Order: sequence, then structure tokens, then C-alpha cells
Amino acid sequence: MTGLETSWFHPALVLFLLGTILALWTWQRFTFRRGLQVFSINLFIALFWLASLNGRPSWPVDFFLFSDPLLALVHTLAGRAFIGLLLVSLAFLALAALAGRVFCSHWCPLGTLLDISDYQMRCRQTAVQNREDFRRARKAKFVFLLIMLWAALCGINLLGLGDPMVIFTRCAATVFYPVVILLEDLGLHVLRPISDWAGWLEVTYFELLLPSFEGTVIMAALLALLLLLGCLQPRFWCRHVCPTGAIFSLGVPLLQTFRYAQVVIAMPIP
Repeated sequence: MTGLETSWFHPALVLFLLGTILALWTWQRFTFRRGLQVFSINLFIALFWLASLNGRPSWPVDFFLFSDPLLALVHTLAGRAFIGLLLVSLAFLALAALAGRVFCSHWCPLGTLLDISDYQMRCRQTAVQNREDFRRARKAKFVFLLIMLWAALCGINLLGLGDPMVIFTRCAATVFYPVVILLEDLGLHVLRPISDWAGWLEVTYFELLLPSFEGTVIMAALLALLLLLGCLQPRFWCRHVCPTGAIFSLGVPLLQTFRYAQVVIAMPIP
């Protein structure tokens, strides 16, 4: 093992630090939501790096998965056992009861990717259109949630087709990661004439193994479908289909009840 592998330091930590600075700047320059989205996606990339490429797989690199209440629920039902680290998801459920679907709008990396895609496709709506369009379709996410929970009770895991954290993680591993390695390999081909001339033997003989995974085409097609749904409505997947969003939307009535109670308590007694 190299010194880099045995020490606590890893280049991903530098990426995390720079990304945190960028997130703070984004918060100050734009909004808190955008700042937290930048922080979230940067943390995901840093943890993904720590989980691969001689990283630190013994560190809590799967934090995003443990923050997912749907994954916790499905694993509990399917495995008939509860994993302690899945208690992290309860904190996000409590936050949803107090502040609404913050997980979906601020934290979920797939939601951030959909926001970027919607912006690039120039998908815009007025507040009324955003509230009224496809209103009846919003119940679909609850149907999808029930299907996934019933499948879990039957021992069938459908997280890869419906859970946003699992979808994004699998896309990162099977789609984005091979693309990054391919770009690095192309960069090496560009540098090799220079390294041959300069005598940099490490670069001349360094090779990258291009990874290939089963299910890459399926995950790429699924991701493309989710992005194209944004042509119908911004965050169409999040609003109408996502089963995790269905879980967090259950906290919205609790939030509304809490706010109504605050108003009632604050009213003067006649």
C-alpha cells in the first residue's frame, strides 16, 4: 500500500473543502437552497471518490443512502431487520415535519441534476401552471410507493427503479464514473507524446482500465427518461412519480397543522 492509502489524507478531502467554499459563495450570491444543493452534490462526489479509486471505503461513504427513508423502510420490510445507521433517515423525516420537503428541494442530488437539466431545457412555468398542471398525476407517487413496499414484503427489491438516491448512486457508478475514466484515458493519450519527449516514464506506461458494468444501458436509459420528463413540467419526476417524495409529502400536513396551531394560539382571546 502507498503512503496515500495508509494516511488519513485523501484528495477527495481537498475537493470537499473547495466545494464547501463554493457552496458558501453560492449561498451568499444566490439563495440558501442553491448553496445547500452545491454542498450536497459536492459531498456526494467526495464520498463517491472515497469509496473508489483507492479511497476510504471504511469511512461513512454511504451516508446519502442512510439518509434515505424509503431505503430504510424497504430494507426493514425485505430483511425483517432494522439497520441502526438507517436512523439517519429519521432526522430527515423529522425535518420534513417541521420544514416541508427540504430533503427533495435542497438535499437530493438527483433533484439537483433535474434542476440543472430543466434549466438547460428552458422549462419554465408560472406559479399557477406549476400548481395546477398534471395535478391528478401527483397521486401516482403514492401508488408507486405502495407497489415498492408490497414488493419489499414479497422479497423483491425495486429500489433501483424508483428510489432517487439509489438511482443516482447507480448512475454515478455505471454511467458517470466510466465516462470520467474514459476522459482521463483520452487525456493520457494526449500527454503521451509530451511524456515520451520529456522522459516521463510514469506517464508513458501508466494505463487506466476502462470499467464496464452490467445494467449500464438500463441506468443510462432510466436517467435519460427522468431528464426528459422535465419537458412536461419542471421536476416532473419529483412531483408526480418519486416514492421517496411521497414519504416526505406526508410530513406536509403535519407542518400545515403545526402552523395552523401557531396561528390559533397567537390569536387574541375576545
